Amino acid sequence: MTEETDGPTHEAMRKASACEYGRETDWDSIIGVPDVSTERWEELMEVYDGCLMADGFEEALVGFGTRFNSPVTIYDLNKCLDILVERDGMSYDEAQEYMDFNVLGAYVGEETPIFIGDYINEAS
Repeated sequence: MTEETDGPTHEAMRKASACEYGRETDWDSIIGVPDVSTERWEELMEVYDGCLMADGFEEALVGFGTRFNSPVTIYDLNKCLDILVERDGMSYDEAQEYMDFNVLGAYVGEETPIFIGDYINEAS
């Protein structure tokens, strides 16, 4: 699904970034990740259905929020780094560089996911 925007299209941003953001949410693959009841998770899925998801980081999903009245997904940045190290065999420095350039640096509109954690980009 591509939305009309004033800037680059969602699809163009997906092609420009190594981090894939998608609207199709496989809720079954992430149910139970946050420490909430199944009933509460189902309520959240209804409210936030259609949020952009950072593909490959489902295990780092910690919840949902709102930015500029748009629903957004929220990820644990440190867990994302761990995923890149464990799953992709990157060093921690490579994982940080990947996150900085391909994920944190990718803006796909108001629904761009939020990443929280104590990792600080020293180049900033």
